[in-house]
Amino acid sequence: MKKLAILISGTLFCLAGMAAESSDSWVIAGKDRISCDKVNVGIAKARITLDNGEKMILPVNQIDSYSADGMVFDRKMVFKNGKATGTKQFMELLKVRDGLSLYKTTSFNTDLGTAVDQYSVYKGEDLYLALDKKTIPSVFNFFRVKWSYK
Repeated sequence: MKKLAILISGTLFCLAGMAAESSDSWVIAGKDRISCDKVNVGIAKARITLDNGEKMILPVNQIDSYSADGMVFDRKMVFKNGKATGTKQFMELLKVRDGLSLYKTTSFNTDLGTAVDQYSVYKGEDLYLALDKKTIPSVFNFFRVKWSYK
């Protein structure tokens, strides 16, 4: 009887370990949603490892959205001084509330030599609000996101 209990327990642990290994990564390219095990997005192309182990490469400009390591990235129009620049960039989706989406982008500041996080609120595909140090606390509170000054 003890051997049976140990065998069942061992089987359950193995099944739990296999379930923990499964990935919820995906890529949306056009109307297709591709479930995958791994996504690596570079400057010009994305390397995708499918759930069955097959590998494929897609041009980055064909990808609309992807999920990797539990984070979601959407391709959004970049705005500068309230006007569209004509270029799109992947932005990390942090939170959605009341039809508004909070996004984060990280850029490299060559003057400071450091990475700088920028936050924006989009309503659909349009920029709703670009955040600065004064607006971050109230907007993060609205989205119920924890924040602190570093």
